[in-house]
Amino acid sequence: MSTSRITGLYGSMVRDSTRFIVQSRVGSMRERFDVYTAPTLRELVVRLIEVFADADASFLSKLAALDDKRWMEKPLKLRHYVAASRDHLYIDSAHLTEENSVQVRGYWVITNIGQTEVSTFFKLCSEVAGVPLLNLSKIPI
Repeated sequence: MSTSRITGLYGSMVRDSTRFIVQSRVGSMRERFDVYTAPTLRELVVRLIEVFADADASFLSKLAALDDKRWMEKPLKLRHYVAASRDHLYIDSAHLTEENSVQVRGYWVITNIGQTEVSTFFKLCSEVAGVPLLNLSKIPI
């Protein structure tokens, strides 16, 4: 049985889209493109995180660490996207934390999201996984 390795992420960065494609290398001579769809942006982000977490057991801890690093670099600290503790998502807005977060494999993820936040999740996930992020229109098929 051959193992696969994620080599690319394709998503829409400019318009509402509830799908993304993950490119994987299967063996030495074959590429696979898996299409993932979701009925909402919230479910899209959860699925995106799960796909990468399936490929790398340490993915969520790395994702939370990168998100925290980016948060620390910003002068205006409104929210985290992913955190080990639910209380760290919306630092000054506890009411948002209760209403707009979901637990994914032991980590908390914001769910009050639009296309801008989805694009941020695409960028964070591709950076943590070390794979290129490309627009859906660039699929080499």
